[in-house]
Amino acid sequence: MRAIRINTDDTIETITITDGPDRLTELQHAIGGHIEVVNLADGLDLIADEEGLLTRRPFNYYGTLIPRLFDIPVQGIVGNVLLVGNRGEDFTDAPDTAYDVLDTLGHHLDRS
Repeated sequence: MRAIRINTDDTIETITITDGPDRLTELQHAIGGHIEVVNLADGLDLIADEEGLLTRRPFNYYGTLIPRLFDIPVQGIVGNVLLVGNRGEDFTDAPDTAYDVLDTLGHHLDRS
C-alpha cells in the first residue's frame, strides 16, 4: 500500500506499507505509536499517533492543517502522520485527493 507520511519536520514522502499480518505494526512504526484514524473524506484517512500528546511528540503543522481543510476541528496533531485511502474498514493506497491536498499546500509529490 502506498501511503504519504507527513513528518514533524515538515518533510513529506511516499512510503510503502506491505500487505499482510504485519500491516498494523508497519503503520505503527511509520508514525511512531499506536494508530488513531481521522476520516477526512470518502476514501481518505489521516492516521496519527493516538498517544502522541502523552509521549510529547513534536507538533505537526501540516498534520493539523489538513483536517481543518476538511472542516474537521482538531486541537493539534503531534507526531508523524500518514495519509491513506480507505475502502470501508480497509486501508488502501493514498488516493488522488491526498495529492490534491498537498498540491494546494504547495507540496508536490509524484503520484506514481
